[in-house]
Amino acid sequence: MKTHLKLVATPKSWPVLRKTHKFITKPRTGKPLEHSMAIATILKQTGIADTTREAKKIIQQKLVSIDCKITTDHKLPVSFMDTVHIKPDMTLRSSITKKGKLQFTQIAEKEQTQKICRIINKHTIKNGKTQLNLSDGRNIITDKKYDVGDSVLIELPKQTIKDHFKLEKGNTALLVGGRHTGTTAIIDEIQGERIWLKENEKRIETLVKFAYIIGKDKPALKL
Repeated sequence: MKTHLKLVATPKSWPVLRKTHKFITKPRTGKPLEHSMAIATILKQTGIADTTREAKKIIQQKLVSIDCKITTDHKLPVSFMDTVHIKPDMTLRSSITKKGKLQFTQIAEKEQTQKICRIINKHTIKNGKTQLNLSDGRNIITDKKYDVGDSVLIELPKQTIKDHFKLEKGNTALLVGGRHTGTTAIIDEIQGERIWLKENEKRIETLVKFAYIIGKDKPALKL
C-alpha cells in the first residue's frame, strides 16, 4: 500500500499548494479521504512543524492528541469535526470553508473535550436500548429517543451525550455539500429530501443530507 499521495492527486478539499512538492503523507484508511488529512500534514499546514520529519518528532514525543486520545502515528487521519491538541497550549477543530476546503480553527483548550456528531443510523438492541451510529464512527448506547439526521454534542473521552440538536425548523445547520458548502444557516422548512434555510435575509435550498446540525438558535461550538 502506498504511504504517500502525489500532491496533484489530492482531494480538492485539502488546503494544500499542489506545486510546492511532489508527494504528501497519505492518511490511514478508515475515513473518507476528501474529509480527512494525516495529522503530520496538519502540523505542517498550521505552521507547527516545517517538515514531515519535524512533525513526526513532535507526534512521537506524545505531544499530540486527537479527540482527547494521544497518538504517536503521524498518518492518523483527522476528519471533519475532530479536535487536535498540541502541548502545551494549541487546540484546533476541523471544519469546512465556503470554498469546500478543510480548515483547522484554533479553539479554547477546554473545548477539545466537546464534539458535535451527526446520527447516521440507529438500531434497537436488547433491553429496549438504542445504539446510535455517529458520523465519526463512534457507537453510543442510550435509552433516550433520537432520530437519524439529528446531531448530539458529546463529551470526550467518555462519549457522554451532553445535548441533542434535532433536524427541525429553527435549528442551526452547517452545509457540508452542494453549492452552499460551508454556509451556516437556520432551518426554515423541510419537505422530504429537500431543506430550506435562512442565512440573514437570503433563503437557501439544498438537500437534507447536506445539513449537519450544529446547534439550536446558534452554533453550540466554535468552528
